[in-house]
Amino acid sequence: MLFPKSSGVTLKEFRVRWRVLVPLTLLHLGAIAAFWHFTWGAFSLAVLLWATTGVFGITVGYHRLLTHQSFETYPVVKWFHLFCASLTLQQGPISWVRLHRAHHAYSDTPADPHPQTYGFFFGHCGWAFLSHATIGRSEDVRRIPRDLAGDPVIQFFENWHYPLFFASLVFFYLVGGLPYLLWAGCFRTAFTLHTTWSVNSLSHRIGYRNFATKDSSTNSRFVSLLTLGEGWHNNHHRYPSSAKQGMRLSEPDFSWAWIQFLRLIGLAWNVRVPSGIFEPAAAKKVSDPAS
Repeated sequence: MLFPKSSGVTLKEFRVRWRVLVPLTLLHLGAIAAFWHFTWGAFSLAVLLWATTGVFGITVGYHRLLTHQSFETYPVVKWFHLFCASLTLQQGPISWVRLHRAHHAYSDTPADPHPQTYGFFFGHCGWAFLSHATIGRSEDVRRIPRDLAGDPVIQFFENWHYPLFFASLVFFYLVGGLPYLLWAGCFRTAFTLHTTWSVNSLSHRIGYRNFATKDSSTNSRFVSLLTLGEGWHNNHHRYPSSAKQGMRLSEPDFSWAWIQFLRLIGLAWNVRVPSGIFEPAAAKKVSDPAS
């Protein structure tokens, strides 16, 4: 049973996005097949790409830089992060930003792109390939953000992220054959997708809360381990524009460490952090949360 009775919806109400479901299915089949084609070289590359595309691409690039504008950087640094994100099969930057900003605006309501009200399956991954007439619909999802609309580089990655991803699969196969394709391409991408989705699902279901936010967001050590720091979701919902999401010494945040490194070498500035929680000399204080 995909939807709990208490949700008040049935599968018949949804339309399948086949153009999303078919590639995801093939990707997961490849991820399973990877275990019959294991090599240490292919596995090592998968781990390296999980860290770089997940952290540099999604967590830092799409999330903290573009969506919440937690810091500023040079165009070439932004391009690097967007290229890493294009290898994750998580849509283009404009689409990703629209969805995540809508999540903050309508968190835990039917207009949330991935609400948890309709069960774990839909809140985790079903929302990606099941379309509903009203659930997950809002102007924020449809509208192109003004701060991204005029950037030709962002528009390039929005239009070409699929070709870039599939070109990477061809590259992996040419470099290392089937093991590299299955591990660095299929398994790594599927794993990164599920870790990103876990922030939406698990971090609204399990964990602890530092702040009394109006939503169900939690801090999950398990999700933070999988995402290298993105699981401190309750902290993030309290201070969305903060470049630092781990607010305690017991909340490690590798993505924040990378932003600190960029600042240290002069490649990041106007780094935003909550006032009174973490105040490096070069940081811009944020006294109240921004959506």
